[in-house]
Amino acid sequence: MAANSVIASVLVARLLGAESLGIYLILTATVQVLIHISGFALYFANTYFVARSPEKLIPIAVNSAFFAILSGGVCVSIVLFFVRGLLPGIPHELVLIGLVSVPFQVITTYALNLFLAKGEMTKYIFVDLVNQSSVMISAVIVLLIVGGGIQLLISVNTAAAIFMTMVAAAMFYRSAAAQFPRMKWRIDAALIAPMMRYSFKGFVLWASTLLVYRLDLLVINYFRGAAEAGVYAVATQCTLFLLMLPHVISHLLQARVAATQDEGGDFSCRVARNTSLLLFAACLLSVPGAFLVSAVYGPGFSDLPAQLWILLPGVYLMGVQLVISQYFMGTGIPMFLPIAWLMTLTLNIVLNLVMVPIYGARGAAVVSAICYAGISFVVFTLFKIKMHHSLRSMLVPSAAEIRSIPSLLFRPRVSDPIGE
Repeated sequence: MAANSVIASVLVARLLGAESLGIYLILTATVQVLIHISGFALYFANTYFVARSPEKLIPIAVNSAFFAILSGGVCVSIVLFFVRGLLPGIPHELVLIGLVSVPFQVITTYALNLFLAKGEMTKYIFVDLVNQSSVMISAVIVLLIVGGGIQLLISVNTAAAIFMTMVAAAMFYRSAAAQFPRMKWRIDAALIAPMMRYSFKGFVLWASTLLVYRLDLLVINYFRGAAEAGVYAVATQCTLFLLMLPHVISHLLQARVAATQDEGGDFSCRVARNTSLLLFAACLLSVPGAFLVSAVYGPGFSDLPAQLWILLPGVYLMGVQLVISQYFMGTGIPMFLPIAWLMTLTLNIVLNLVMVPIYGARGAAVVSAICYAGISFVVFTLFKIKMHHSLRSMLVPSAAEIRSIPSLLFRPRVSDPIGE
């Protein structure tokens, strides 16, 4: 999936230029923000409730689908109404084309998390991989074969996203109908309130997280233009690739904790330590790798290595934090966690508005690293107070755990990914 995104963005940079890449990545980031905002973190609630009550799978899915259509439509309408102020310099027709896919992609996200909650990892991986691969395939067809421009590329991406929603929905329907053949596919009003209560806390947490990830890019575009934003977008894209492993691990861990409650937090700590080791190695490799990325993207990306190096310490801590946070996600989400993220978001906005006009993308990288580190230590401290685990037990694997990593990565597949 990382390779697909890199190939697509490199093709845009090489064939259409840094400014077009900036427009492409800014619009992509806007769509991703809207997907998560309009999704209202119901994907977290879906995983949590299905892992605890598998018999509620179908009503949870129906409730989620209707919510996605309603919420997605409202969020897209608001952005289109304020598009001139929110996305200056981005052609309005491109914004409209890109945002059409938002409600559909929210439904795809819900389907993925329902597959995860059911332990159907093959379906989860297939849908996610094909969905990501369509980005690269579209770029190759539109830019290399057809010779089209940015508008055609965004149009094809939107069409592919809608098609993948239909595929994911069909796969889920067949699976759920086979598991519960007599259950009716209708809204369950009694489930709405508990789903919304859980989702509200998850929404505050995840929306704040996503805005901390992405808001700096929009601020750079506003103050410094699309070209500089394009370089920074590639640097942050590299960090998101580094965080893909912790994200996948955290999704699996949430389902595990929701099903077992992980008394004492020992299993969560063990997972965090293994993640810490792998992510630390990946960050070290990224130091020289930044030169290769800069060379691949070509002229105009010479400042990319410095921006990535500034981000790396915060990225490492953020990755481990993502894993530790899933203990709280799987046990109900204490209100302190979303409040901490709201405070981090506020700090991020203030610092970016101060730093970016003066220092540009490097200033945004410093702000992000500070915010990543800050929220990570808040989560570590909360876990330490609640579960009485030291910071070392979350970050530093033992010699035996280091030796066991190859067997963990390559052991035979088990039948119950949540139970195992």
